[in-house]
Amino acid sequence: MQALKSILKEKGQTRIFFILGLFLIFFISLQAPTDPDFGWHLKIGQDILANHTISHFDPYSFTMSDFPWISYSWLSDIFVALFQKLFGFFGLSIIFSLITAAAFFLVARAYQTELSYQIITALLGSILSVSVVGIRDQIWSVLGLAILIFIILRWRNNPHSKIIWWLPLLFVIWTNIHPGFVAGLVLFVIFIIFESFKYKRLSPELVEGITAQRQNFTLRQAQGIKFWLLAIFFLSLAATLLNPYGLRIYEEVWRTLSDFAGRSQIIEWRPLFSAGMDVFLPTVFFALFLFGAQFFAKKHDFTLIALSAIFFVFALLAWRNLPLFFIASSPLAVLTIENFTGKNLLDLIKTPTILLIIFALAFYAGWHNIKQVWVQDTNPQTLAKEANFPYGAVKFLASNHLPLATDRLFNEYNWGGYILWQMPNQKVFIDGRMVHWKLPSKHIFDDYQILQAAKNLNQTNSLIEKYNLNLALIRPDSPLAFYLSAIGWQKIYRDDLTIILKK
Repeated sequence: MQALKSILKEKGQTRIFFILGLFLIFFISLQAPTDPDFGWHLKIGQDILANHTISHFDPYSFTMSDFPWISYSWLSDIFVALFQKLFGFFGLSIIFSLITAAAFFLVARAYQTELSYQIITALLGSILSVSVVGIRDQIWSVLGLAILIFIILRWRNNPHSKIIWWLPLLFVIWTNIHPGFVAGLVLFVIFIIFESFKYKRLSPELVEGITAQRQNFTLRQAQGIKFWLLAIFFLSLAATLLNPYGLRIYEEVWRTLSDFAGRSQIIEWRPLFSAGMDVFLPTVFFALFLFGAQFFAKKHDFTLIALSAIFFVFALLAWRNLPLFFIASSPLAVLTIENFTGKNLLDLIKTPTILLIIFALAFYAGWHNIKQVWVQDTNPQTLAKEANFPYGAVKFLASNHLPLATDRLFNEYNWGGYILWQMPNQKVFIDGRMVHWKLPSKHIFDDYQILQAAKNLNQTNSLIEKYNLNLALIRPDSPLAFYLSAIGWQKIYRDDLTIILKK
């Protein structure tokens, strides 16, 4: 009887830790729609729902209306518009926080062990990813990668399972929701390569992570597994073509990845060290712990090590990939934490003191984040101030019925999405979709930078004439603002963040 009470008590403590951990992950991930790209994603989703069609040319700018646009996240945009309509902005914040929490918890569950190790890993991943997550279409790829890893690792433990046959369907949905599906294909290839090495020789020391159910396989059975694994990969690859653009979806991926100059201008596409020491150092320490611990491990799962190492390189190259790295490395992190802490950690986190501390953290994070996000989601001016959106300037334009139909408005790159969101009938000079767009006669982001810098006055004047610009919504301390004022453009509005100049 005493033993039963002890077991129930231990399970109760684990359950408390599990619930508190999930709440903490959820509250950490809760954010308002402050991403500069949120506005145009919402606008696209609203238009698709209203018109029941997906545009193949750009309908939102007056500068690149002839560009063969690929709306790579059209399904995500529909979800955003639909969720916002049904549940409001606060509801949208909750939904994306739930998706983020689900992704980190699911991938931690991919490696089967004590629940507490999995919760600790999920907490670490969510904390270290907080600078990148939020209401963003990239979160769908975080979830997609988590589902992929969960499926392939669960299948690895039981190759007779049919779970892996869900992967083609996963890639159909993923391709239509975010171009991060390519990261999923890369991970799948790495998994196949390293798992294939294990089947070269069917010996226990080379079949790490394989259960006794699999270790008795004959070579023929192993070859059969490799065949079906490759078959499912190629089915998944073919499934990515089931989208409104077919093979052209890869054109958009290539356009982004090959434009090094364009990516260097986008903060989150820059190397990890540019994200700031508060992001760089914790990530590097986590990676050092993860990979350094492998030198002292008695057994090595080279598949998990390879997945973690390659996605760490991706994070080093562009810090927007941080959540993908923490997702890809979560199974190895669970294994490493389990091996190096053992029962000591389990005993520690189940003590009343630690549980009380976690409860206090969850309560504080919940109270602080819910209050902050609620205020931002229900007060447009507060949200705009937090996100540096031009709230006052846009309100001024709308109240004065500007721009007119004949006006051409030059706008800051990061404000294009907000303008499309707040002024649904207004076309913009540029927004977050357009960094990599090029036509033989123009590269809009290059033209934008030339105008903003206002260094070469001949080029600046030429571009003003080329695009017939007569209004500018820009920062008051920008070189272009000084130049336009100098050549006679009139200030019609100004606040601390913005200035509107009219020719």
